[in-house]
Amino acid sequence: MKKIAFNFEKLRRKIRGKYDRMKDFAVELNLDATTLSKKLNNVTDFTASEILKASELLDIPINELDTYFFEQKVREIEQSGLTQI
Repeated sequence: MKKIAFNFEKLRRKIRGKYDRMKDFAVELNLDATTLSKKLNNVTDFTASEILKASELLDIPINELDTYFFEQKVREIEQSGLTQI
């Protein structure tokens, strides 16, 4: 089964808007900076408790979690509207 990749760009922007460094956010989230980087780069997944804690730290309403944590990456070819032949 292929792993689903998520687009965390909106989350990254939100973090940068509130914290000077990703490392500062990682500390608040009780994660190592490397662990946060792996999560933002789809190497490992966020846990439910990490998502809830991040939403509290970043003032993300529960009803908007999907746009920050569950937006699937779309391959560039799909984004441009082109189809493969």
